Amino acid sequence: MHIVDGVEAANPGRALVQATRSACGPVLGLSQLTAKLDEAFATRCFAFNQAVLAYLATQPQIADVVLASPFGEYLDRVSRLATPDGPRAPDAAFVVERLTATVRAIEALGKRATIVAPPPASGENIGECLEKASVLDVPVATCDFSLAAEEAHDAATSALLRAVEAKGIRVVWLRDQLCRHDVCPASEGGVFLYRDAGHLSFEGSRWIGEHTSSLRLPPP
Repeated sequence: MHIVDGVEAANPGRALVQATRSACGPVLGLSQLTAKLDEAFATRCFAFNQAVLAYLATQPQIADVVLASPFGEYLDRVSRLATPDGPRAPDAAFVVERLTATVRAIEALGKRATIVAPPPASGENIGECLEKASVLDVPVATCDFSLAAEEAHDAATSALLRAVEAKGIRVVWLRDQLCRHDVCPASEGGVFLYRDAGHLSFEGSRWIGEHTSSLRLPPP
């Protein structure tokens, strides 16, 4: 949901259809399994993603499919992975396999797939920091964070997506164009980029689409 504004801004004139289910990542046959997200939720998540794939098969005019998720939810050691064959322990190699299979299924329909890595994060609630800075009249630059902090926080997720990227799948790394001189900004030109610890604000997403090439798709 949080990258839709950015994708639209980066690709003017192109239509977009959004398919989002809360806490259900865009990976076929895979779901989180936690105390709050039980087997029934997982079953609905499986069905949702299969329905999206079925929809894509009926839409020849759709050229590109963008997949976005925090992805770290599949690596959380305090939860489990739900699959149609039953639950299993978190396993990065298995997640790479399922995410790769999802992309291949999309490509088999004659479409291009792009995975968007989560935005740079430090583990702190950046959106809350920006809000407090604004209210207290504190420089919003105090909410910026180091690239080293970002790399440490997202190490496992980055390794997961690097493994997928190594299979020839396009992965967009927002931090490559957002983080400069070892600093990841929380705001740009008066625009707050984040709304919480891991999501872009709608305005921030749009700023990224308008001012960087991160979310620009190849011509149809």
